[in-house]
Amino acid sequence: MSDSYLEDCYYGCTDDRLLLNHIGSLKYYEDAKFRDKINKKVEDEELKLNINCSRNDEIEDVSVLSNTHTLNLSYYKNISNVNVLSNVHDLNLSDCKKISDVSNSTIFKLI
Repeated sequence: MSDSYLEDCYYGCTDDRLLLNHIGSLKYYEDAKFRDKINKKVEDEELKLNINCSRNDEIEDVSVLSNTHTLNLSYYKNISNVNVLSNVHDLNLSDCKKISDVSNSTIFKLI
């Protein structure tokens, strides 16, 4: 891939998806400049962004992840409110034991 900022951060692109690996997913969460580059690439190339942040307890505020297509947050201990994730198409919250309310959410598909 010619985008050097993606080196070591992605699994690859399919026809319509940009798949970030665990390193890239955490970088997307933590680094606003990286996130902006990814969002621009996704928009310019009409891709769907897939993020995998499973089994990591560093994330508590999930709002920066709200514009992803597919989001894996399984096995998180610190997440309790996912209402801001209403734009996420496929959301994996398996074994997230602190989530107590998704009533304001319009999540399309929980996987």
